[in-house]
Amino acid sequence: MKKRITIVSKGNKKALCYTALIVLTDSQAQKLASESLLKQIDNVAIDLAVEWAVEVSGNYEILAISRTTFSPIEEEMLKDIEKTAHEFLANVDKLELQKPEPECPSHSVDEEKEHELEFVKELLHDINLPDEDEDHVIGGQILKYCPKDFPFPLPWGKISSDLLKEMCELYIANHDK
Repeated sequence: MKKRITIVSKGNKKALCYTALIVLTDSQAQKLASESLLKQIDNVAIDLAVEWAVEVSGNYEILAISRTTFSPIEEEMLKDIEKTAHEFLANVDKLELQKPEPECPSHSVDEEKEHELEFVKELLHDINLPDEDEDHVIGGQILKYCPKDFPFPLPWGKISSDLLKEMCELYIANHDK
């Protein structure tokens, strides 16, 4: 653990800020960066009467635990900030990151299939509209992916309205409960 002493402005006065620096593990860095744990971490800092920050130095993330004083810094104060930094980090280690709840696959699949079924029903409805109706579907177009330097899909083929109608009817027969 390293210690650092800096001169800072506190209001209109100059003060001394003494800091303990600790290299963080990946787990500790994740917890300190977590929005969901921020309030708990701030409460730990308040309880210990310290300020905290995470600094990046090269490939390392470093925890800086500090206190500011207007009086001269004594050796005992440096030992205390070191002890407090370890206590702060021990409290952070006890915190648990919230694991995202896995989405129930059956619900998301069911919702997606329901959406697809509604689309196919609407498509079949539009295919069956009279030819004069502006929403009447006369067939479908098959598109293909293009070369990387051309951002739009290209036409590849067509499906007649009779084939599209039959496909919709079969899909509905198979998927409608």
